[in-house]
Amino acid sequence: MAVSAEKSAREQEYVGAIGLVTPLAPPKPPPAPAPDETWHFGRHLNPEDEGEEGYVPVYDGTAWVYYGKDHQGVDRPVLMADGFNSGPTSWTSCTTPSSGASTR
Repeated sequence: MAVSAEKSAREQEYVGAIGLVTPLAPPKPPPAPAPDETWHFGRHLNPEDEGEEGYVPVYDGTAWVYYGKDHQGVDRPVLMADGFNSGPTSWTSCTTPSSGASTR
């Protein structure tokens, strides 16, 4: 079935030019706010590296503690658990608006 030149021109007008396009990388979210406190649980897994440049302590578990607005301590806490053998959590990805979480 042949397409008429008129129909082809009309379709081109509706659709626009078609070509290969490279998708843009998704924007990087802003960094998560610094916690008010950091609690470590379990064993200190890399104490032998302490004092070396770029040292970051690693524990079995870590809790980032955020006080609510106008609070000076923990009051009616909300607990979020993550990880479950998939590695350390990226708090930034948990606090971006696209994830549905509030940033504070």
